[in-house]
Amino acid sequence: RVLALFLPLAGAHDALLAATRGHGSMRPTVLVDKILRQTLQVAGVIAAAVLSDDAVWLALAWAAPYLPCLVLAALWYRKIGRAGLAAAPAVA
Repeated sequence: RVLALFLPLAGAHDALLAATRGHGSMRPTVLVDKILRQTLQVAGVIAAAVLSDDAVWLALAWAAPYLPCLVLAALWYRKIGRAGLAAAPAVA
């Protein structure tokens, strides 16, 4: 049940990173998804395993990094989207 709460966040996270790739930038995917999220997940799961025997805490520690990574992905997409609009030629 804990993981189900984070499913919409994970979906939005993946969609925003896919949109940044659509603008031609792999940097957000690599930095936010492949490095930051996975590092936070491993650190969180290790901490939860050491501090608690409850599987709910393990699930929460694995899913929680999607929230800050979603915020970073949204900010990065906003930056890339604005830069793309500024560079687009005017249509008559």
